[in-house]
Amino acid sequence: MNKMRTAFALVGSICLFVQGVVSQEPPNPTLRSLSARFAQDAEKLHKTIFSAFDEAVQAANKQGNKKQLALIQAERSRFANQRILPVWLKDDIREMYSSRMSQNCEALISGWGKHIDAQRKKRDEASARHAELMLGNLLIQARGYGIALPSMADFQNVRFLIRNVETDLVMEVNDKGELVLEPELITRTRQHFRLLGFDESVAIQNCEERRVLNVPYGSKNPDTKIILYSTDGKDANEKWRLSEEGRQIAITSLKSGLVLSVAQEIGNSTLSIVQQFDQQLPRQRWIFEPINQ
Repeated sequence: MNKMRTAFALVGSICLFVQGVVSQEPPNPTLRSLSARFAQDAEKLHKTIFSAFDEAVQAANKQGNKKQLALIQAERSRFANQRILPVWLKDDIREMYSSRMSQNCEALISGWGKHIDAQRKKRDEASARHAELMLGNLLIQARGYGIALPSMADFQNVRFLIRNVETDLVMEVNDKGELVLEPELITRTRQHFRLLGFDESVAIQNCEERRVLNVPYGSKNPDTKIILYSTDGKDANEKWRLSEEGRQIAITSLKSGLVLSVAQEIGNSTLSIVQQFDQQLPRQRWIFEPINQ
């Protein structure tokens, strides 16, 4: 059990890039204005959802339905901490929230992306990386923090969506059996994953394919594409260490020591998943979202 706890040890109480970043302003007036508009609209959208919760609570109180009230309160907490929308939310509100949040995130990423590219052209990698970390923090505030690492007692019995922090897309196994990122469609079991626990690590198994994430041939080369292979996850190439950082998760291969990341591919509409050196970037951080079954 002590070894199992090691696999889920926290790397500090809060991720380093969350500390200090919150108190710092964006580096220029354009990004300050863009970020302020993003935060203001995110607050309005969240207030809309909380108003729907208030109405649901009032209805449950009026009916004297304590069971329903407890469920609503639990769902409210999940939205506050993880930005998971309740299943009973009206379709028009759900569509409005999802559409505007998606558009706002896209605009934010585009604006910051231009600044980050400009810094890299000037070979100012420190400023580019700092800007990427600030962007990731802004997105976290809007999208929520996901869950903490699964509990020892039940983590193997829970299905998850595994969401990338930077892109807001989720892991999926496509029709070719490749591991890619796609928009969320929660009914698609190709996007469902479960964890298989070992002494100091976990394997990550796709619920439809029943195969696990694998570093091919145990490669230690950055940008190696991650594949699906065996079903039991007992091979060293298939074992991963999960580290929680500010309620995001870094997924590190025990074999290579590299972390799961979104591939930096130009002109390719399909985003694949690779291993890279850990630079604490948003594309290298993941959110585990439990699926109600």
